[in-house]
Parts: sequence; structure tokens; C-alpha cells
Amino acid sequence: MSLVRRKASEDVRNRYYLYASGSHRLGALKIAIRERFQSTYKKNCLHPTNYLRSMLTLSYRIASSGFEPFIYIEPFNNVGYNGKMRADKIRYSSGCDYRINTRNSMQLYYRYHTFNVYDPINYRHGIGLTYSYRF
Repeated sequence: MSLVRRKASEDVRNRYYLYASGSHRLGALKIAIRERFQSTYKKNCLHPTNYLRSMLTLSYRIASSGFEPFIYIEPFNNVGYNGKMRADKIRYSSGCDYRINTRNSMQLYYRYHTFNVYDPINYRHGIGLTYSYRF
């Protein structure tokens, strides 16, 4: 993935992800976990920024409908290049998935960030609406 900030052409970054996920359904309740390693190489920096992002999600499927409300927490643990780990930010989200049919779905969510370091890109509060299509 290549990332370029619109107003700062010198801020060119390249990023890769490695992740694994799993989930378990207990009736209408679903527990899911995702572990993601994220490494971002920024132009003119000596070391990449590495994060271990663990996301724990709890969702509930409402019977006879396409709605599935969820909550999740995702800490961004900076693993650093010298082996010292710290939590730079924590992302909390709550929302609802709506399955239109087997291929189409929508998601509406509210997101809140707790920052322990300066973050010029993310805001503390966010609202999102996504559309997904499965091939």
C-alpha cells in the first residue's frame, strides 16, 4: 500500500499488513478477534513505524432481520524498532451491520480514539458509513 498526504507531497509512506483473524458464534452472539502487524516506511526516516493491532469484537445478530449491532476495541501497540512496546492510541467503535442480501451489506458506526501520542491524521470522534459487495 502506498500512502501520500495531499497537502504534503514529501510525506510519502509505504505500508504492509500481516494479519490473522478468527471468530466463534454462540447462538446470536459472535466473538471475533483479529491480530494485525502493520509496518509503515516513511520517506526520509531511518526506521519504520511498527504496530501490533489487536481487535476484539462482540456482535449480536437480531433474529429475522439483517441487522447485527457490534462493539469493538482496538489498541495500536507501537512495537518500535528497539523492542519497547507502548500503546499509542486505542480505537473504540460501536455500530450496526445491515445485510441487504448475500452479496451486499452496509455498516454505520461511531468511532472514538484515545490518543497517547500526537496524531495529525485521525480525529478523536468519527462517524462512518460503508458499503460492501462480496464477489
